Formats: sequence, structure tokens, C-alpha cells
Amino acid sequence: TTHMGTCPHTLNRDSLTQRVKTAWRVPYSSGNVLLARMGSLCIMTGNVKFNQSGGNNYSKASETLPAGYRPTEGNTMIGRFTYDGGQFNLLSQPSGEVTMLGNPGSAYACTSAAWFTNDPMPA
Repeated sequence: TTHMGTCPHTLNRDSLTQRVKTAWRVPYSSGNVLLARMGSLCIMTGNVKFNQSGGNNYSKASETLPAGYRPTEGNTMIGRFTYDGGQFNLLSQPSGEVTMLGNPGSAYACTSAAWFTNDPMPA
């Protein structure tokens, strides 16, 4: 019997059995969210407390998405943090550069987002 991933022609094929995860620190917060990857699908989910308020209009963040989780398309929504009275959005480029839009509002906020990557699977 041949199993997926053991036959030479399937070694590089994406599979939902290939899974990795890491913590990622969110801009304007000392908190982390979960970055998970299953095949070519990436997911960001979590809850953080933002340390600051202030409007962002496509401002560049100092944080970047790590290799293995970078989106295939520019301006991909990787996080939409919502709270009572507002939202704070994170967009990413295939380079991993992160852009911020909205106000973190010094709030507790949750996010859940998904996107695709062409990056190699992280170790």
C-alpha cells in the first residue's frame, strides 16, 4: 500500500496533514495571536489587549509576517480586530510587510482571518 507523502511524485504536494503553528506579536500590543498553517492555508486567530489608540491610514507596521505565512496577493487581510466601537485591520504583502488601517482603541479585541500562501512549509 502506498500512502500520501511516501511516493516520490507526492512528496511536494500540499496536504492538510502538514500542519505548523507559531505565536505572532501584534502591532500596538504585547500580546500574541496564533498563526497556523495547514497545507497552503494560513489562519490568524486570537484575542489581545492593545496598548495604544490612534488612527492608522495604511501605516507600515514594524512587525512582519514570518516566512511560511506570507500571502500570495498584495493587501491581503490577515487580521480584523473588532471591539465595541471600532476595528483595527492588518493587511500584508507577499514580502511579509504589514500595513495597519483603523484604530486599535486601547481595547481588548479578537480576530480570525484566513489566506493562502505559496511559501515553503516552515520547519
